[in-house]
Amino acid sequence: MRDIGFRAGFFRSAEGSLVYGRNKSESHGQLAKTLCLALGLVISAGLSVASWQTAAGPLLAWVVLIPLLLATRILTPSRAFIAGSFWGICLFLFSALSNGALFEPTLGALVLLSTIPAAYAWLGSRLTRRSGFSPLMLGLGWVVVELALQPLSLQNGLLGGMLGHALVVRTLGYLAGSLVVAFLVVYVSASVIEMATAAVAVPGGSRRAPRVGGAVSKCSPIELAAFSFQFLQPARARAPPTR
Repeated sequence: MRDIGFRAGFFRSAEGSLVYGRNKSESHGQLAKTLCLALGLVISAGLSVASWQTAAGPLLAWVVLIPLLLATRILTPSRAFIAGSFWGICLFLFSALSNGALFEPTLGALVLLSTIPAAYAWLGSRLTRRSGFSPLMLGLGWVVVELALQPLSLQNGLLGGMLGHALVVRTLGYLAGSLVVAFLVVYVSASVIEMATAAVAVPGGSRRAPRVGGAVSKCSPIELAAFSFQFLQPARARAPPTR
């Protein structure tokens, strides 16, 4: 009996060690992902400021928001809010430390940049978990961000100013306005994320769509229409039972 008890205790201890090691490994992996995302947000904010002052600005503008948009896709709303605020604060600091500041580094500018992108990321995360990752909604949401940041007196807005004097963008901005340009930039960036992550398995669904109950098998529109048509057909008369 003592030998059996000893063996049982040994196996419980070994199982506990394995669980502890697995949890520790998962926590380290989560920490690494968090640090990578934070570094991406810092680089994004730095490139956003640099794109106003370099000839590569029109190219950088199409990719600088990818880390922020990725945060709305993979983070919970509360964490996305923190990520958006962190990005805005980094943008303020990079602008204040650059030779040609994009805006006057005042307390009001800091408040705007630490709250507006945070609210955008929070709302984007909530919409993603409710109806899926939508480049269209994220693009329209950024139009509101551009309007809210108008007190910073940025010429052509934040994203429009990054694109500088690119001929196509300048023509489009003249015809439709800088808000349309900002919408297109965010829409393209979000579409890149959507295409890049389409084949990657993400817990809760590849598009972060809401789930009802357990796993639900996915049907194509054609299969669903065929099933509905078959279901709506009138029942056929049955032959009398044979004895």
